[in-house]
Amino acid sequence: MESIDIDTRESIEREFQRFISNNELSEYTFTSYFTAPERIYIHNKAKWLDIMSKSRGKGMNRRVTIYKQNRSSIIQRDATFELSLQSHRMIASLLDQVPLTSPHNVLPLSEPDRSVTPGLIQRRNVNRLMHGVPIVPGMIQRQWVQGGNNVAAIRQMLPIHALRDPIVQTIDDYQVVIISGEKGCGKTTQVPQYIMEQHALMDRPCRIVCSQPRRIAAVAMAERVAQERNCRLGTEVGFQIRHESLASDTSALTCITNELLLHTLMGGDSTLETVTHLILDDIHIRNDVNADLILAIIDRIQSSNQYGDILIFLPGYEEIVSMMDKLGKRAVKPNEVQMWPVALHSKMDTREQYRVLKPAPYRKVILSTNLAESWIMLHNVVFVIDTGLVRGGEIGVGARTEPCSQLCVRQRSACAGRTPAGACYHLFSSSDYKRMAPERQPEILRTPLQNFCLQTKLLAQGNIADFMAQTLDPPSSTVVDESREFLKTIDALGNMKK
Repeated sequence: MESIDIDTRESIEREFQRFISNNELSEYTFTSYFTAPERIYIHNKAKWLDIMSKSRGKGMNRRVTIYKQNRSSIIQRDATFELSLQSHRMIASLLDQVPLTSPHNVLPLSEPDRSVTPGLIQRRNVNRLMHGVPIVPGMIQRQWVQGGNNVAAIRQMLPIHALRDPIVQTIDDYQVVIISGEKGCGKTTQVPQYIMEQHALMDRPCRIVCSQPRRIAAVAMAERVAQERNCRLGTEVGFQIRHESLASDTSALTCITNELLLHTLMGGDSTLETVTHLILDDIHIRNDVNADLILAIIDRIQSSNQYGDILIFLPGYEEIVSMMDKLGKRAVKPNEVQMWPVALHSKMDTREQYRVLKPAPYRKVILSTNLAESWIMLHNVVFVIDTGLVRGGEIGVGARTEPCSQLCVRQRSACAGRTPAGACYHLFSSSDYKRMAPERQPEILRTPLQNFCLQTKLLAQGNIADFMAQTLDPPSSTVVDESREFLKTIDALGNMKK
């Protein structure tokens, strides 16, 4: 049976605990997001806890309902209400024009969780972008001060500030705009704010959705923008990620993940019709480690007694576990700064990933994959150790360790401290750097295309090859044809032959 990732298992565990502890709940329906193996896991978990369970619905709308014995209204038979496609569209249109209030929006999903921010409701089990309406953003206080620093002055120091007006004008003039810049220049946090400020000045409503490749990046971006605009997270600025959300139906900016955006597109509803701006951030994200050399560098940093955290880029999870073990066995020298090793990779729970941003009384040693490249600046990191490696592969080749690109090297260097200045230790020579590719190939050019082809048929009605040819980095027509023929062979396309 297909394995269930730890993120999903922990989310299911939380829902079971909430259901069991709430005596007023007699039944609870999980979201339709879960796959068939995940629904089987829910059924097995319910059986182990002596809780009744039942699956209802078809296809993408199939859900699992759990209920306490002798208290449910669905024990005897299913209660279903079929809506036509026209009815679905009419309801969606009504919700766009007259959005539900927060309590109404939460009740079909789960009990509200007010533990994060008083007065706001944290929604869980969200697998698509919520309905919303464009609003006129508020003007921020130009002289707002945080921690003794003028936030407006800090924003003006970012490299992207000099291009603010051309960026805003270009976005107004063109339907599609590509903005490229070095890590840390302010693209992620400032461009959405420029749009909001321009619409506030012109008294025009807007609804911006910014899609991030990873959940932790979406949460961190929302928190940073809300902080700079001096607003409470979940009001004007919010986020939606898998199984978790803190946003409003009148949020001017909602940060989401690429996964959630894809499910919204595949849902075929009218949610995106009210979105005025869609930002796709970090669209470029698509050998052995010398452990002894890394430990020697750490010893050197520790003996210097310099303040600051250490960020180590490793190619994959296995190397992170191995290095964590070696750090645990490392001999501690007298009077050296105490270290706290923490891991950072995509398989971790979002809350565990977010611990990396929290201040610590010790020197943090962050063992990370290339996940940290796309993060909002890690302000406490002063030292970076770059192995120059990444876990990757090409079409037809399994995952393997290979050199990263020159762009990745520069992005990793940019993670080193900004105040005070930091240092980056590269575990490769200048000749190795020159042999690296300028940029890493996009995922669409390095991975099998069967999944892309299936998603294309759900998103577009035309020919798969024609759709693929319109992407920023179109794959070879030969590779597309081979993937399509393979899907036909296993009858995965059904009646969709193009």
